[in-house]
Amino acid sequence: MKIGVYGDSFAAPIQPGFKGFNFLWCNTLADKLNGTITNFAKTGSSIYYSYQQFLSTCDDYDLCIFVVTSPDRYFKQLKLSSGAPRHISNIDQLESYRKNTNLNAEDKQILNWLEGWYLSSDPSYNKCISKLMINDIIDKKPNTITYPCFLDSYSGANAIPFHEMHKMQLTKMGKKYNGNLDFLNHENWNKIAGHFTESYNNFISDLIYNRIKNGSYDFSGLHEIEVDTTVEYYNYIDKNKGCPE
Repeated sequence: MKIGVYGDSFAAPIQPGFKGFNFLWCNTLADKLNGTITNFAKTGSSIYYSYQQFLSTCDDYDLCIFVVTSPDRYFKQLKLSSGAPRHISNIDQLESYRKNTNLNAEDKQILNWLEGWYLSSDPSYNKCISKLMINDIIDKKPNTITYPCFLDSYSGANAIPFHEMHKMQLTKMGKKYNGNLDFLNHENWNKIAGHFTESYNNFISDLIYNRIKNGSYDFSGLHEIEVDTTVEYYNYIDKNKGCPE
């Protein structure tokens, strides 16, 4: 079975060589299905970005898994003067880029334009367009698994969003949830993959496997998932030095 995966950071690939590559939920799911996986997911990306990836590649796969992000993300990557093109997924992330002292005048103008888009964007319109895209995905390939990342992610599935699971995980790590899209600042890729620990990844892999085989999700056991230790164990400071074991 050939499997295509689309979406944002909840499904984004981990570099081989880190332990997280071996337990990322979509990789272990492919093993359960005796399949091979091509992962198109990209951190910070929009539904539209993933939708375009899906349209151009879905016919190459027996099964597609589409992880549905927030409908309120800007729809394309931006190219600043330094670094690779990137997705800037919200105003808070935009503000963090503004703190970069290496921005030139063109970079600042791009960020100003993007801020204008976020401030003027209509959530009702965004939800309507995202629903149309998801429905088109299902029409084009009816066996596609669509799974929500956030409470405002339309997927057509009766499922607990990934971000709600992630909030549970943070609480078990002893990190107080502050009401925002709260993630670890620097995830240790030997301990975290797709924002989740190995135990949560195993749960998600089994969850989607059972959906494929039985047609429904079974969330029993979600609240019993154990987390090894505190948040510091899963976080690290300098990605340029590689992940600590």
